[in-house]
Amino acid sequence: METFRTIVTPSGAPLQRRPSDVFLAIGSCFAERIGQLMIQSRLDALVNANGILYNPFSMSTAICRLLDNNAWTRDDLIEFDGGWHSPGHHGQFSDQDCDSCLLRINDRFSQARMHLERTDVLILTFGTSFVYFLTRTGQPVANCHRMPADWFERRGVGASEIVEEYRMMIGRLLELRPDLTVILTVSPVRHLRDDACDNQLSKSRLIVAAQALAEAYAAVHYFPAYEIVMDDLRDYRFYEADMVHPNDVAVAYIWEKFRRWCFAAGTDDYFAGVSDLHRRLSHRPRQAGSLAHREFARATVALADSLQRRFPHLDLGGELSQLADECKGP
Repeated sequence: METFRTIVTPSGAPLQRRPSDVFLAIGSCFAERIGQLMIQSRLDALVNANGILYNPFSMSTAICRLLDNNAWTRDDLIEFDGGWHSPGHHGQFSDQDCDSCLLRINDRFSQARMHLERTDVLILTFGTSFVYFLTRTGQPVANCHRMPADWFERRGVGASEIVEEYRMMIGRLLELRPDLTVILTVSPVRHLRDDACDNQLSKSRLIVAAQALAEAYAAVHYFPAYEIVMDDLRDYRFYEADMVHPNDVAVAYIWEKFRRWCFAAGTDDYFAGVSDLHRRLSHRPRQAGSLAHREFARATVALADSLQRRFPHLDLGGELSQLADECKGP
Protein backbone atom coordinates (compact mmCIF):
# COMPACT_ATOMS: atom_id res chain seq x y z
CA MET A 1 0.00 0.00 0.00
CA GLU A 2 1.30 3.48 -0.88
CA THR A 3 2.18 5.71 2.07
CA PHE A 4 2.28 8.95 0.00
CA ARG A 5 4.93 10.42 2.28
CA THR A 6 8.59 10.08 3.19
CA ILE A 7 8.99 8.94 6.78
CA VAL A 8 12.27 10.04 8.36
CA THR A 9 13.62 8.15 11.35
CA PRO A 10 16.86 8.72 13.28
CA SER A 11 19.71 6.41 12.32
CA GLY A 12 21.48 4.22 14.83
CA ALA A 13 20.22 2.48 17.93
CA PRO A 14 18.09 4.38 20.48
CA LEU A 15 20.18 6.11 23.13
CA GLN A 16 18.53 4.39 26.13
CA ARG A 17 18.47 7.49 28.31
CA ARG A 18 16.30 7.60 31.43
CA PRO A 19 13.82 10.25 32.64
CA SER A 20 15.98 10.60 35.76
CA ASP A 21 18.91 11.89 33.66
CA VAL A 22 19.96 15.55 33.70
CA PHE A 23 19.62 17.52 30.44
CA LEU A 24 21.09 20.78 29.20
CA ALA A 25 19.77 22.30 25.95
CA ILE A 26 21.49 25.14 24.11
CA GLY A 27 20.78 26.72 20.74
CA SER A 28 18.14 28.18 18.48
CA CYS A 29 14.48 28.87 19.17
CA PHE A 30 13.81 25.26 18.14
CA ALA A 31 15.96 24.14 21.09
CA GLU A 32 13.77 26.39 23.22
CA ARG A 33 10.59 24.63 22.03
CA ILE A 34 11.94 21.12 22.59
CA GLY A 35 13.52 22.17 25.88
CA GLN A 36 10.20 23.45 27.17
CA LEU A 37 8.59 20.11 26.32
CA MET A 38 11.32 18.41 28.36
CA ILE A 39 10.58 20.67 31.32
CA GLN A 40 6.85 20.04 30.83
CA SER A 41 7.69 16.31 30.99
CA ARG A 42 9.26 16.91 34.41
CA LEU A 43 12.78 16.17 33.24
CA ASP A 44 15.66 17.84 35.06
CA ALA A 45 16.46 20.20 32.19
CA LEU A 46 17.95 23.67 31.87
CA VAL A 47 17.34 25.48 28.59
CA ASN A 48 19.36 28.32 27.03
CA ALA A 49 21.05 29.98 29.98
CA ASN A 50 22.20 32.75 27.57
CA GLY A 51 18.85 32.97 25.85
CA ILE A 52 18.42 31.82 22.26
CA LEU A 53 21.72 31.28 20.42
CA TYR A 54 21.63 30.75 16.67
CA ASN A 55 25.16 30.06 15.48
CA PRO A 56 27.57 27.30 16.59
CA PHE A 57 30.38 29.71 17.47
CA SER A 58 28.27 31.64 20.00
CA MET A 59 27.16 28.33 21.46
CA SER A 60 30.71 27.01 21.83
CA THR A 61 31.80 30.33 23.38
CA ALA A 62 29.02 30.06 25.96
CA ILE A 63 29.91 26.44 26.79
CA CYS A 64 33.64 27.14 27.09
CA ARG A 65 32.85 30.02 29.43
CA LEU A 66 30.90 27.60 31.62
CA LEU A 67 33.79 25.13 31.54
CA ASP A 68 36.18 27.91 32.58
CA ASN A 69 33.71 29.05 35.26
CA ASN A 70 34.36 32.57 33.98
CA ALA A 71 31.56 34.84 35.21
CA TRP A 72 30.56 37.93 33.25
CA THR A 73 31.80 41.41 34.15
CA ARG A 74 31.02 45.00 33.24
CA ASP A 75 33.83 44.87 30.66
CA ASP A 76 31.87 42.21 28.75
CA LEU A 77 28.87 44.50 28.28
CA ILE A 78 28.26 47.21 25.69
CA GLU A 79 26.40 50.42 26.46
CA PHE A 80 24.21 51.47 23.57
CA ASP A 81 21.04 53.49 23.06
CA GLY A 82 20.39 53.99 26.77
CA GLY A 83 20.86 50.36 27.75
CA TRP A 84 23.44 47.70 28.57
CA HIS A 85 23.77 44.63 26.37
CA SER A 86 25.82 41.45 26.30
CA PRO A 87 27.05 40.35 22.87
CA GLY A 88 26.95 36.79 24.20
CA HIS A 89 23.29 36.89 25.23
CA HIS A 90 19.82 37.29 23.85
CA GLY A 91 18.15 40.69 24.24
CA GLN A 92 16.03 39.39 27.14
CA PHE A 93 19.04 40.07 29.39
CA SER A 94 19.52 43.69 28.31
CA ASP A 95 18.73 46.36 30.88
CA GLN A 96 18.92 50.10 31.36
CA ASP A 97 20.95 49.46 34.52
CA CYS A 98 24.34 47.78 34.19
CA ASP A 99 24.26 46.09 37.61
CA SER A 100 20.79 44.66 36.98
CA CYS A 101 21.91 43.34 33.62
CA LEU A 102 24.96 41.64 35.14
CA LEU A 103 22.95 40.23 38.04
CA ARG A 104 20.50 38.48 35.73
CA ILE A 105 23.28 37.21 33.47
CA ASN A 106 25.39 35.82 36.31
CA ASP A 107 22.44 34.29 38.15
CA ARG A 108 21.72 32.22 35.07
CA PHE A 109 25.42 31.58 34.55
CA SER A 110 25.76 30.14 38.08
CA GLN A 111 22.70 27.93 37.55
CA ALA A 112 24.09 26.67 34.23
CA ARG A 113 27.56 26.01 35.65
CA MET A 114 26.14 23.89 38.48
CA HIS A 115 23.79 22.16 36.04
CA LEU A 116 26.62 21.37 33.61
CA GLU A 117 28.51 19.57 36.39
CA ARG A 118 25.55 17.15 36.67
CA THR A 119 24.53 16.98 33.02
CA ASP A 120 24.10 13.55 31.42
CA VAL A 121 22.76 14.73 28.03
CA LEU A 122 23.77 17.93 26.23
CA ILE A 123 21.51 18.94 23.32
CA LEU A 124 22.92 21.48 20.86
CA THR A 125 20.73 22.91 18.09
CA PHE A 126 22.53 24.81 15.33
CA GLY A 127 20.42 27.46 13.61
CA THR A 128 22.70 29.18 11.08
CA SER A 129 26.32 29.05 9.95
CA PHE A 130 26.32 32.80 9.27
CA VAL A 131 28.11 34.41 12.20
CA TYR A 132 28.44 38.07 13.19
CA PHE A 133 31.79 39.02 14.73
CA LEU A 134 32.29 42.17 16.80
CA THR A 135 34.87 44.09 14.80
CA ARG A 136 36.71 45.65 17.74
CA THR A 137 37.30 42.30 19.50
CA GLY A 138 36.83 39.66 16.80
CA GLN A 139 34.52 37.67 19.08
CA PRO A 140 31.39 35.98 17.71
CA VAL A 141 28.17 37.57 18.93
CA ALA A 142 24.88 35.93 19.81
CA ASN A 143 22.85 39.06 19.09
CA CYS A 144 23.66 42.41 17.50
CA HIS A 145 21.06 44.22 19.66
CA ARG A 146 20.30 46.61 16.75
CA MET A 147 23.71 48.24 17.04
CA PRO A 148 25.29 49.90 13.98
CA ALA A 149 26.02 47.43 11.20
CA ASP A 150 29.60 48.68 10.80
CA TRP A 151 30.35 47.40 14.33
CA PHE A 152 30.16 43.85 12.99
CA GLU A 153 31.53 41.59 10.29
CA ARG A 154 29.19 38.91 8.93
CA ARG A 155 30.77 35.72 7.65
CA GLY A 156 29.60 32.26 6.71
CA VAL A 157 31.74 29.72 8.58
CA GLY A 158 32.55 26.43 6.87
CA ALA A 159 31.83 22.94 8.16
CA SER A 160 35.54 22.31 8.81
CA GLU A 161 35.74 25.47 10.96
CA ILE A 162 32.80 24.31 13.05
CA VAL A 163 34.31 20.84 13.50
CA GLU A 164 37.63 22.35 14.57
CA GLU A 165 35.87 24.68 17.01
CA TYR A 166 34.04 21.78 18.62
CA ARG A 167 36.79 19.16 18.82
CA MET A 168 38.58 20.75 21.78
CA MET A 169 35.31 21.72 23.47
CA ILE A 170 33.89 18.19 23.27
CA GLY A 171 37.15 16.85 24.68
CA ARG A 172 36.86 19.20 27.65
CA LEU A 173 33.20 18.26 28.19
CA LEU A 174 34.10 14.57 28.27
CA GLU A 175 36.85 15.25 30.80
CA LEU A 176 34.26 16.88 33.05
CA ARG A 177 31.52 14.29 32.35
CA PRO A 178 33.08 11.09 30.90
CA ASP A 179 29.67 9.45 30.35
CA LEU A 180 28.14 12.52 28.71
CA THR A 181 25.90 12.07 25.66
CA VAL A 182 25.94 14.96 23.16
CA ILE A 183 23.02 15.28 20.74
CA LEU A 184 23.46 17.59 17.75
CA THR A 185 20.52 18.84 15.72
CA VAL A 186 20.03 21.42 12.99
CA SER A 187 17.06 23.71 13.46
CA PRO A 188 14.30 23.35 10.85
CA VAL A 189 13.55 27.08 11.22
CA ARG A 190 14.55 28.67 7.92
CA HIS A 191 16.55 31.90 7.97
CA LEU A 192 15.00 33.48 4.90
CA ARG A 193 16.46 36.89 5.68
CA ASP A 194 19.65 35.30 4.34
CA ASP A 195 17.56 34.47 1.21
CA ALA A 196 16.53 30.92 0.28
CA CYS A 197 19.80 29.93 -1.39
CA ASP A 198 22.00 31.16 1.46
CA ASN A 199 19.70 29.44 3.95
CA GLN A 200 20.19 26.11 2.17
CA LEU A 201 23.95 26.66 2.02
CA SER A 202 23.97 27.54 5.72
CA LYS A 203 21.98 24.48 6.76
CA SER A 204 24.16 22.24 4.58
CA ARG A 205 27.31 23.42 6.35
CA LEU A 206 25.71 22.73 9.72
CA ILE A 207 24.57 19.24 8.72
CA VAL A 208 28.01 18.31 7.35
CA ALA A 209 29.69 19.57 10.55
CA ALA A 210 27.22 17.78 12.84
CA GLN A 211 27.58 14.49 10.95
CA ALA A 212 31.39 14.77 11.01
CA LEU A 213 31.38 15.27 14.77
CA ALA A 214 29.00 12.33 15.24
CA GLU A 215 31.37 10.14 13.24
CA ALA A 216 34.40 11.35 15.20
CA TYR A 217 33.04 10.78 18.73
CA ALA A 218 31.11 7.79 20.09
CA ALA A 219 29.49 10.18 22.60
CA VAL A 220 28.07 12.44 19.86
CA HIS A 221 24.83 11.64 18.02
CA TYR A 222 22.87 13.40 15.29
CA PHE A 223 19.10 13.78 15.48
CA PRO A 224 17.49 14.71 12.11
CA ALA A 225 15.05 17.43 13.20
CA TYR A 226 15.74 19.45 10.04
CA GLU A 227 15.19 16.44 7.79
CA ILE A 228 11.96 15.45 9.54
CA VAL A 229 10.42 18.85 8.80
CA MET A 230 11.83 19.19 5.29
CA ASP A 231 10.95 15.68 4.09
CA ASP A 232 8.55 13.96 6.49
CA LEU A 233 6.40 17.05 7.16
CA ARG A 234 6.72 18.54 3.68
CA ASP A 235 3.64 20.74 3.87
CA TYR A 236 2.96 24.35 4.93
CA ARG A 237 0.17 23.19 7.25
CA PHE A 238 2.97 22.27 9.66
CA TYR A 239 4.22 25.87 9.85
CA GLU A 240 3.18 28.96 11.74
CA ALA A 241 1.61 31.85 9.84
CA ASP A 242 5.09 33.24 9.07
CA MET A 243 5.76 30.08 6.98
CA VAL A 244 9.15 29.79 8.70
CA HIS A 245 8.66 28.35 12.19
CA PRO A 246 7.27 24.83 12.69
CA ASN A 247 3.91 24.95 14.45
CA ASP A 248 2.77 23.08 17.56
CA VAL A 249 1.70 20.03 15.54
CA ALA A 250 5.14 19.75 13.92
CA VAL A 251 7.00 20.28 17.20
CA ALA A 252 4.85 17.63 18.93
CA TYR A 253 5.57 15.19 16.09
CA ILE A 254 9.33 15.82 16.31
CA TRP A 255 9.23 15.54 20.10
CA GLU A 256 7.55 12.14 19.85
CA LYS A 257 10.24 10.97 17.39
CA PHE A 258 12.95 12.36 19.65
CA ARG A 259 11.45 10.81 22.78
CA ARG A 260 11.27 7.33 21.29
CA TRP A 261 14.85 7.60 19.98
CA CYS A 262 16.42 9.19 23.05
CA PHE A 263 14.77 7.29 25.88
CA ALA A 264 14.88 3.62 26.80
CA ALA A 265 12.04 1.28 25.98
CA GLY A 266 9.61 1.02 28.88
CA THR A 267 9.51 4.76 29.61
CA ASP A 268 6.17 5.26 27.84
CA ASP A 269 4.31 4.93 31.16
CA TYR A 270 6.39 7.74 32.63
CA PHE A 271 5.73 10.15 29.78
CA ALA A 272 2.03 9.25 29.59
CA GLY A 273 1.70 9.81 33.35
CA VAL A 274 3.46 13.18 33.45
CA SER A 275 1.53 14.31 30.36
CA ASP A 276 -1.74 13.52 32.14
CA LEU A 277 -0.46 15.31 35.26
CA HIS A 278 0.51 18.39 33.23
CA ARG A 279 -2.93 18.48 31.63
CA ARG A 280 -4.60 18.23 35.03
CA LEU A 281 -2.39 20.89 36.61
CA SER A 282 -3.14 23.22 33.68
CA HIS A 283 -6.89 22.78 34.15
CA ARG A 284 -8.79 25.81 35.41
CA PRO A 285 -12.01 24.88 37.23
CA ARG A 286 -15.25 26.55 36.28
CA GLN A 287 -16.16 26.79 39.95
CA ALA A 288 -13.30 26.58 42.43
CA GLY A 289 -14.20 24.74 45.62
CA SER A 290 -17.15 22.88 44.10
CA LEU A 291 -17.63 19.15 44.70
CA ALA A 292 -16.55 18.40 41.11
CA HIS A 293 -13.41 20.49 41.58
CA ARG A 294 -12.52 18.74 44.84
CA GLU A 295 -12.99 15.31 43.25
CA PHE A 296 -10.81 16.38 40.32
CA ALA A 297 -8.14 17.62 42.73
CA ARG A 298 -8.23 14.34 44.71
CA ALA A 299 -7.75 12.32 41.51
CA THR A 300 -4.86 14.60 40.53
CA VAL A 301 -3.23 14.16 43.96
CA ALA A 302 -3.59 10.38 43.62
CA LEU A 303 -1.92 10.50 40.19
CA ALA A 304 0.90 12.74 41.42
CA ASP A 305 1.45 10.55 44.48
CA SER A 306 1.58 7.43 42.31
CA LEU A 307 4.08 9.02 39.95
CA GLN A 308 6.22 10.21 42.86
CA ARG A 309 6.39 6.68 44.29
CA ARG A 310 7.11 5.03 40.94
CA PHE A 311 9.65 7.62 39.80
CA PRO A 312 11.56 8.86 42.88
CA HIS A 313 13.48 11.53 40.93
CA LEU A 314 10.25 13.52 40.50
CA ASP A 315 9.86 16.44 42.89
CA LEU A 316 6.16 17.18 43.21
CA GLY A 317 6.09 18.18 46.88
CA GLY A 318 4.95 21.76 46.41
CA GLU A 319 2.22 20.88 43.94
CA LEU A 320 0.98 17.98 46.07
CA SER A 321 0.67 20.32 49.04
CA GLN A 322 -1.30 22.90 47.04
CA LEU A 323 -3.56 20.23 45.56
CA ALA A 324 -4.19 18.73 49.00
CA ASP A 325 -5.56 22.11 50.12
CA GLU A 326 -7.88 22.17 47.10
CA CYS A 327 -9.25 18.73 48.07
CA LYS A 328 -10.62 20.04 51.37
CA GLY A 329 -14.30 20.76 51.62
CA PRO A 330 -15.90 23.98 52.87
